[in-house]
Amino acid sequence: MYEMSVRIRYSQVDQDGYLTLPALFDLLQDAATFHSQDLGYDIRYLKQVGCGWFVTDYQLALEGSTPYIGDRLTLKTWGYCFRGMFGMRNMLLVREDGSIYARVNSIWVYMDLRRMLPSRIPDKMIRDYGQEPAIDYPWPSRKIRPMEHFFERYEFAVNSLQLDSNGHMNNTHFVAAAWKELPADYAIGLIWVEYKKQAMRGDLLQLKMSCEPGQEERENKIQALMTSPQGEVYCLVEFSRREEK
Repeated sequence: MYEMSVRIRYSQVDQDGYLTLPALFDLLQDAATFHSQDLGYDIRYLKQVGCGWFVTDYQLALEGSTPYIGDRLTLKTWGYCFRGMFGMRNMLLVREDGSIYARVNSIWVYMDLRRMLPSRIPDKMIRDYGQEPAIDYPWPSRKIRPMEHFFERYEFAVNSLQLDSNGHMNNTHFVAAAWKELPADYAIGLIWVEYKKQAMRGDLLQLKMSCEPGQEERENKIQALMTSPQGEVYCLVEFSRREEK
């Protein structure tokens, strides 16, 4: 298990001082990256061997109040299953009082970057990561069922500021684009993200939502779909409203 101390910074919060959803996804990405780096599998190593980890699925369950600027938390992450080219990773974001803000389930694929094909995870890498028990949580089934109707909101071209070390649009930018279409007071309980296709610089993406503008407050579940103009799916995000207790 890898642990990372977190203090919510000004650059991570909204106008009211609370942690934004894109900043949360950045933290998750950082924890996975630092975990790998501390085991000797940093970006330099992966580029030397021509491989890399690509996340395909994220599921986040959020509880309680959103962290505020200056709050201190601990982010814990570990692998719980490795199979062929797939690695399954859990994460917990824990407040100072021991309560849990976020439970996370994720699926990663080890890719051969030269051929852009999945590659079997080396046995030594699996041993180095180790495996811990998975989080006991009733996660949804592994595939999002797209809703019947989507309404186009806007389109945008991927630019160089959105690219990561693998040369494609960073995963957080997909989430940010979808999240910004939600009402500011939409209390998210579960976020479910499926990444279908890499977006490269210059690719044109169309963002579509499962409800018409202004109708979001009436929906307990909202989906955001990002596609090419021809309809090829890049990413599908599902937001479920938090249940009142």
